[in-house]
Amino acid sequence: MSPIGCPAPGGTYPKHAGQPDARSCDPCPARARSDVLVGLARSGPNVDELALELDDGVRLAPQFVAHDWLAPAALEQLESLDALLGAMSGPENASLWDHAALESSLCWAEVREQAKLVLHLIP
Repeated sequence: MSPIGCPAPGGTYPKHAGQPDARSCDPCPARARSDVLVGLARSGPNVDELALELDDGVRLAPQFVAHDWLAPAALEQLESLDALLGAMSGPENASLWDHAALESSLCWAEVREQAKLVLHLIP
C-alpha cells in the first residue's frame, strides 16, 4: 500500500488495442477525467477506459525513446504511473473503478499527480 492507502504496484488491468494521443490527456481536475469517460466508453462511463488508454501509450513508449521522441525519464515516470494503475486493479479494488471513485478516491488523486509529472517530461 502507498502512504495514502492505494495498492502497491505490481498488479495488472485489462488490455486493449488502440493509439492514444498523450497530449489530449489533461490529468486534472477529476471532473474533467469524468467527462472524458463518456466519450471513451460506448455503453456509458467506464473508468477502466482511462487505464486502457494509458496502457496503449506505455506499450509504444519504448519505441518513442528509441527514436528520441520521448526522454528516458518520461518513460520511467510513465511506467511508474502504469504500475500504480496496475496495483489498483483486481476484484479487491473494484470500488476504485467506478465513476464516483474517480472524483473522490485518494488513489485517483495520486494517479493524477503522477500523470502531471509524465506530461511535464513530454516535449
